[in-house]
Amino acid sequence: MSNTDDHIVDVLNKLIPRLQEAGADAVQIHVTWVDENGLTHTRHHGLGNWNARRGMAQQFIEKDSARNNCQVEYTEYREEGDDV
Repeated sequence: MSNTDDHIVDVLNKLIPRLQEAGADAVQIHVTWVDENGLTHTRHHGLGNWNARRGMAQQFIEKDSARNNCQVEYTEYREEGDDV
């Protein structure tokens, strides 16, 4: 692991239990970063109810997809020259 990777894992290992102590039933965090060689790295850490964590991830994907679809449709509509 790189220094950045070690540092991110250390922060996650401290942050996630604190969130649970604060009352969170489920925590799921996704982190990405680019190293000095231009390579992208990803870490996924979480604690708590597995079904809740999966549900949060699924909800994020669905909302993000809906938002992106809305933006694409709006852009296509505007490109046709129609007034909005």
